[in-house]
Amino acid sequence: MTPSNTIEIDYGGFKLKAERPLFDTVFVIGTISRKATLVSHLDDLLNLVADGLIFKLVRKSV
Repeated sequence: MTPSNTIEIDYGGFKLKAERPLFDTVFVIGTISRKATLVSHLDDLLNLVADGLIFKLVRKSV
């Protein structure tokens, strides 16, 4: 990202101008796994996301 292609994010009154990438990694989370298993309850999906993030953080700090 260069100064010529910056993006502006509007948080409902507070605007943030990003002059560099905001994240090193982006996770796309949905309700269907790679094995086509459906996660039908939001609590189950949130638990999976939390476990994945904790695993990622622990692995990165070791």
